Amino acid sequence: MSQQVLAGRQGSVVIPGTPNLVIAKLSGWKITIDAPDLDVSALGDEWASAIAGQKKWQGSLDGYYIGDEDASQAAIVNALLNSASLVLQLQIAAGRGFFEGSVHFTQMNLDVNTKNADIVGWTFVGDGALQHAP
Repeated sequence: MSQQVLAGRQGSVVIPGTPNLVIAKLSGWKITIDAPDLDVSALGDEWASAIAGQKKWQGSLDGYYIGDEDASQAAIVNALLNSASLVLQLQIAAGRGFFEGSVHFTQMNLDVNTKNADIVGWTFVGDGALQHAP
């Protein structure tokens, strides 16, 4: 079976709904999933023992800022300013699976200068389980 490497340019991020909102002008996204273990070793144990702890996830979105003229970027800014959650669907490539979960945004970085396009970055933390659809 041939294994195909996926091109990052095929990814996207969607706010699911009717209709779905594809977040405009993103140049990339990233998630990190943490699954720490809990040490349950006891006195006298020769080898360490561990059990699974609570999982958590967080991530970031990066792209070009077009502001309130775009409903998807405006939804993120409004969620951040109003401490509201959004559901994000982080798509790897069309038809190649995605991760989905509720997030709350924790930070927005906006870089505006005369020599470049306006750059934006948002960070978020997952609120509950992260689902994966292959």
